[in-house]
Amino acid sequence: GLTSIGEGAFSSCSSLTELVLPEGLTSIGEGAFAWCSSLTGVVLPEGLVSIASEAFDECTSLTSMELPESLEYIGNHAFDGCQALTQFSVSIDNENFATINGLLYQKPTRTLIAYPGGWQDETLVIPEGIVAIGDNALYGCISLVEVILPQSLTTIGNNAFFNCESLRSIALPDGVTSIGSGAFNGCWSMGEIKLSESLATIGSGAFLGAGTWFSLSPDNEHYAVVDGILYAKDTKTLLACPARYPQRTLIVPEGIVAIGNSAFQSCSTLVAITLPESLETIGARAFFDCRALEEIVIREGVTSIGNETFSWCYSLAEIALPQGVTSVESRAFAECSSLAEVKLPGSVTFIADDVFENCSDHLKLTVERDSYAREYAREYGIAYDYPDPLFWLHN
Repeated sequence: GLTSIGEGAFSSCSSLTELVLPEGLTSIGEGAFAWCSSLTGVVLPEGLVSIASEAFDECTSLTSMELPESLEYIGNHAFDGCQALTQFSVSIDNENFATINGLLYQKPTRTLIAYPGGWQDETLVIPEGIVAIGDNALYGCISLVEVILPQSLTTIGNNAFFNCESLRSIALPDGVTSIGSGAFNGCWSMGEIKLSESLATIGSGAFLGAGTWFSLSPDNEHYAVVDGILYAKDTKTLLACPARYPQRTLIVPEGIVAIGNSAFQSCSTLVAITLPESLETIGARAFFDCRALEEIVIREGVTSIGNETFSWCYSLAEIALPQGVTSVESRAFAECSSLAEVKLPGSVTFIADDVFENCSDHLKLTVERDSYAREYAREYGIAYDYPDPLFWLHN
C-alpha cells in the first residue's frame, strides 16, 4: 500500500477539492499539496507520522485539519497561507501535539509552533508553562495587535513574529534569554520594545523595521540601551536603532568603535547622522533602506564601506568618504537614485564593480589625481572631477 506522498506530488492541483488519505500512509512530503487552492477538507489517517515543510502551504480554501494521534513531526510553514483554516484539531491522545484556543503547541518542548491562517483574534494570551515560541510560529499573523507572554517563556525563535504588521508593542518577561533572527522583522506598528533583564542572545535582524524605542534594565549583563538605541554592554558597538526612532537627527556618541550589521537598516525617520571620530567599523547593510537619510558625516578611522551599506538610501544626494578608507564593497551605494556626488579619497584601493548600480545618471565622483578611484571612474564611464584646491578658503 501507499506509505508516502512525495515532494510536490499534487502541488498546484487547483481542481482538487477533497482529500481522503489511505491507512498505511506514514509521511507527506515537502510541498506535497501546496497551492491546492480548491482543497477544502483533508482526512489524515492514523499511522501518519510526518508532515514535511510547506506540505499544505497556500491551501487557501482549507477549512479543517484534524491531526491524528500518531503524528510526530510537522515541518516549517506546513500550513502557511491557509486563510480559511480557523483552528487546528488534534487527537487528545497525541503525545507530541496539542491545541490551545485553536493554536498548535508541541507538548514535549512546551512550544507554540503554529497558528491557523484564518485566525483573526487581535489579542493572544500564551498560557503559563509555555517556554518557547517556535521558528515561524506566528509568521505573517497580520490580525495580531497584542500578545501577552507568560513568565515561563525563555526563547523566541527565528521569524517567530515576522511581518506581524499590526502588533503594537512587546514586553518580554524577565526569563527570556534568546530572541532568534528576524523574530520581529517587519512589525511596522510596534512602539516601545521592552527587552528582558536576562536577555543574552539577539539574532541578526531581530527587530528590522520595528519599534520606536528600546528599553532595558541596566542590570542586563549583555546589552545596554542609551537614548532608546541598543548597544553591546560595553557601549562600544551600536547594534540596533528602532525603525521609527523619534528623532530626525542623530549624533552617535564618541567611544563607539563599531556600527553593527543592519544596525540602522530600514530606519524611516533619520534625516542626518554624524558618526564619531572613534568609529572604526561600519557593518554590512548598516544604513540599508534608510529612505529619509539626506546627510551622513563619516570621520577618519573607518577603513571600509561594507556590502550594501547605503543601498536604497533614496534621499542621499552626496557623501564624502574620509581619508583612510581602502575598500568600497559590493552594492555599497546601489539603488541610491538621488546620489549626485561621492567624494573618494586617495587611500581607496578597491571599489566593487556594482557599487553604484542603479544610481542617478547625474552621479559624479570627486577623486584625487592619479588615484585608483579616478581609474575606476574612467573604466566604468562615470563622470569625475578633482577636489577644489581652495576648498579650505571658500569654506
